[in-house]
Amino acid sequence: MRCFTLPATILIVALATSACSQGAHTGPGITTIGQAPLTGPRSNIENELPLYGYDDVDVSQLSSGQVMAIYRTLYSKRSPGDIRGRISSIIRPGPLQRGVDRVLGQDR
Repeated sequence: MRCFTLPATILIVALATSACSQGAHTGPGITTIGQAPLTGPRSNIENELPLYGYDDVDVSQLSSGQVMAIYRTLYSKRSPGDIRGRISSIIRPGPLQRGVDRVLGQDR
């Protein structure tokens, strides 16, 4: 049994090394050098936002409340158009919401 385990291990290591050297996809969480990869809901949001037309959103700059609101919206049973509109209202609040935030002293 030991004779079979060593060649199998060598084969697995060789295949993994080959995949890494060929530029295999390492995940979308790593955005720039020196920046920690996004995890959890932020990573999920970063993957999903481009599907709804929000390629330019820096997920690491969103507040925790915005992240969770977008996360709940993405995985709701709403139509893609409704999801897109809700994401827009969360990321880019309208004038009334900006006024309320200003009065309450909250930054978005």
